[in-house]
Amino acid sequence: MKELTRNLLIQLFEELKVPFNEGESSIENLKHEERIVFWDYIWEDIHSSNLSYASLVTYQVSFFSIYPPRENQKLLELRNKLRKYNIRPIISHEYVIDKKLFHSYFKLEVDEDGF
Repeated sequence: MKELTRNLLIQLFEELKVPFNEGESSIENLKHEERIVFWDYIWEDIHSSNLSYASLVTYQVSFFSIYPPRENQKLLELRNKLRKYNIRPIISHEYVIDKKLFHSYFKLEVDEDGF
């Protein structure tokens, strides 16, 4: 089983065919009924071997949608894709009243060698 990397995470987003951005939504993506925004918020140096280090990076993944979470096929598909890598994040949900959107979000820890 492959380890989750930043590139693999981006590949999973691309396979969903849902617009996504790193950091903040683009103006174009704000117009879509579903979109993903992800960003890193924790960097942890870890020993990989002897004197070399790798980074364990924690990302927040935010999935915005007009569909309620249980009816959101793309969110469920993303969860199933992550399960294939034995990743089962705790997914939180909220409704953003002024935007009329559901916001589902979770954290992912990703190994980033050479970062």
